[in-house]
Amino acid sequence: MYNSTIRQKVGYCELCPQTKGKQALTKKLCGMHYWQQVKMKSVNKFAEKEVQEDDLQDLIKDADAVYSKWLRMSSADKSGTVSCYTCDLNMRWQASQCGHYVKRGNLFLRWDPRNTRVQGECCNIHKSGNYLEFTKRLELEQPGITSILMEEGHLVYKPTREEIRGIISDYTQKIKLLGK
Repeated sequence: MYNSTIRQKVGYCELCPQTKGKQALTKKLCGMHYWQQVKMKSVNKFAEKEVQEDDLQDLIKDADAVYSKWLRMSSADKSGTVSCYTCDLNMRWQASQCGHYVKRGNLFLRWDPRNTRVQGECCNIHKSGNYLEFTKRLELEQPGITSILMEEGHLVYKPTREEIRGIISDYTQKIKLLGK
């Protein structure tokens, strides 16, 4: 401020006790309170953004867990046994996994029963879904479905939080009905 024609406002800070006396002001606040407010606005913006992003990812994880449980339970026989869709290995439904024809990165088909089948860990993880056998069996089950799924796999879709909550609610209800 040396050799400047600009005069800084002087007065009482709105947040400081009046006993401090007159001081340099920015937007009616002393330097300490002004920068404290600027920092708090920044922190609040960052925290709000972080909560929204984490919230969406948490919802997707919850939807994955509920949908996978429903798929595996609904495919199990009365003794709780399922067989891998691609290799016919029998296992308890709790040990099986939810395999996807069009990979999970596609949110349009991620929770679609046409796209998912029960698989064992070996086929789903170690053989990357055993894609050729998956394709062959889907085509035998429903001719033309693989080309439909591949076309739909090109659609870009971003579900809202409410849509994901709806998926969680629907499949939770379906699991309760299976348990009875």
